[in-house]
Amino acid sequence: MKDERLKILEMFKEGKISMEEALELLDAFENYGFDAGDANPEPELIDEEEAKNFDFQFETGTSEADSGPSDDDEAGDDSSGQDRPYFKFHMPEIRIPKIEIPPVRIPEIRIPPINIPGDSFFGGKGHHESRGGSSRYEKIVIDSFGSYQDDVKTEKIAISGMGKFAGNVEAGKINISGVGEFNGDILTEKMDVSGNAYVKGAANASDRISVSGMVDFSSSVETGKLAVSGKVDIRGGLKCAEFANAGFTEIDGSLQAKHLSLSGICNIKGQADFYSAEVSGCLAVYGDASIYKFECREGVFEIKGNLNADSVYVELGRDDSHIRGDIRAESLVVKRVNSVNNGKLLVNDIYTVNAELENVKTSLLVGKDLIIGPGCVIDRVEYTGTLNIVDGAVVKEQVKKAAESSDDGAANGRTEE
Repeated sequence: MKDERLKILEMFKEGKISMEEALELLDAFENYGFDAGDANPEPELIDEEEAKNFDFQFETGTSEADSGPSDDDEAGDDSSGQDRPYFKFHMPEIRIPKIEIPPVRIPEIRIPPINIPGDSFFGGKGHHESRGGSSRYEKIVIDSFGSYQDDVKTEKIAISGMGKFAGNVEAGKINISGVGEFNGDILTEKMDVSGNAYVKGAANASDRISVSGMVDFSSSVETGKLAVSGKVDIRGGLKCAEFANAGFTEIDGSLQAKHLSLSGICNIKGQADFYSAEVSGCLAVYGDASIYKFECREGVFEIKGNLNADSVYVELGRDDSHIRGDIRAESLVVKRVNSVNNGKLLVNDIYTVNAELENVKTSLLVGKDLIIGPGCVIDRVEYTGTLNIVDGAVVKEQVKKAAESSDDGAANGRTEE
């Protein structure tokens, strides 16, 4: 490309072409931009007659006025004293290579069929024998999906996937971290649920049932210990030796337990029967509650029936506690241990032997030796021993009665008002 530019400059120096023509030629080389590998096109000097007869191939034809020299051009040439040179250019052919894209073939993916023996799928190792409508397994491990149509007996059931049992299940241990559905009864020693479980039949675990996930029991439950840190729904009743609830439990039936430890929420729609109960969470009993030893430390409780107890000790929290029925207890202590806690105990009537009360509101208080502290509002007090009313307490009426006769046990003694 440099040689052609030098030739144009030499022609301009020799006076063969004007400055405008030299610039036009240089611009033409710049605009066409020939590749280095192509033959460099060189301008070919031709005479005027050949230029007139030269056939230019354009998409739109040129007129004679455009193709030939005009009178003005000739006049310009005469004034310069030089003959106007004519050039012919050979432009290289530009070829665009044809690009062929090969077809893309997607290989066919075939999924092999899954053979399920009978109605059961063993996600892990297992052995089963059909015996008269029931199946016995050494161990059942389900890490994907398993379905069992007959009754099942096994040492262990472990479900990390999804397992479904249509019949009754008898197992030494049941561990569910996935989803387990049991349409029959369950008889086991231990049942641990960190996933979800649905049990339509009765459940009996001789040692314990531990729930950190969610379990829905459609029938009754009986176990040595029920430990809940997740959510449990029991459509029937619950019977256990120990009930520890740090989660949420709802029982449609009645509850019988030797000991209750509650730091979560427990709703009992039937009656409640405990030997001892320690409440620091929220307890609701829709029926009567029979608790030999009842302690509530800054928790909340509501009993829509009566509370029957040997001893009741309550440390009030921020919220009120309610007993829609009566309290019948040998000993009753209700205190406000924290100055920021303004909760009250609201109860219908109280029958006790010894009582020490704060922030208690009741219609009737009957007892022997009574201490009525600040925050109490009592309509009527009946006592047979001593009565101490502390400043800040309101007692609208007080009556001292004679001790009951040891002969007939009736309260027919004298009355002082």
